Amino acid sequence: MFLSNQTRLKIQDILQRISLDKEVTLEERILVEKHAKSSSKVWTWLKKANSIRRYGKQSQGSINGLIQSL
Repeated sequence: MFLSNQTRLKIQDILQRISLDKEVTLEERILVEKHAKSSSKVWTWLKKANSIRRYGKQSQGSINGLIQSL
């Protein structure tokens, strides 16, 4: 699925707030989830943001760091 530049920037802003454990509205979360279902790139970004939120930024020597680098 092709993302417009505006949509990509909006999704990346939401994902950055997720990774920093900041407030994200339900509508924003739904938007990201919708795009993650149809785009492997967005799915990877979401997985990375959730990993950073849970474990903090990890070194690439650890398993979590490897996942975050993907």
